[in-house]
Amino acid sequence: WWINTFVNTVTELTSWPPAGGVGFKRIGPMVYLDGITFVLMDDGRIWNSNTNDVTTWAGLNFIQVQTDPDTPLAIQKQLTYIVAFKNFSIEFFYNAAKPQGSPLARNDSAKISSVGLFDARSLVRVNDNLVWISQTRLGRRSIHMMEGLQLRQISTPNIDRILEKMNPEHTG
Repeated sequence: WWINTFVNTVTELTSWPPAGGVGFKRIGPMVYLDGITFVLMDDGRIWNSNTNDVTTWAGLNFIQVQTDPDTPLAIQKQLTYIVAFKNFSIEFFYNAAKPQGSPLARNDSAKISSVGLFDARSLVRVNDNLVWISQTRLGRRSIHMMEGLQLRQISTPNIDRILEKMNPEHTG
């Protein structure tokens, strides 16, 4: 019984995202908020499943990460927000419970344009805090932490100098 259930579930999941997402790949982690699973695709769309149903991904269930023209790298959850990390900026979305399409709405007042994510593999969630290797458009790298939507640099200047020597081509 459980093997058939697992196989059927995996088979159904292989069809997501819907037709509008074909040809794009999921990047970063899947995130769960208020009974909904969210994924970020490399075209900058955050897709969401139906509520309490990870096997159903409707054709209009997405929102575009777009306020700054940089590359989306990962999403994560903090408090009641979905946080979209791009290489030089960070966007925040909350569950606005919209009945059609994505339930998410953008929180532009929380947007951060001064720092982004260097590598998606460096992003970790510890309790409800997020920690990652950050970068700026000027190439400065450091370690940042987000606690309660508040951004704080936690690395020392010596650590920053080491991070700035990291070659982005060798992070994959």
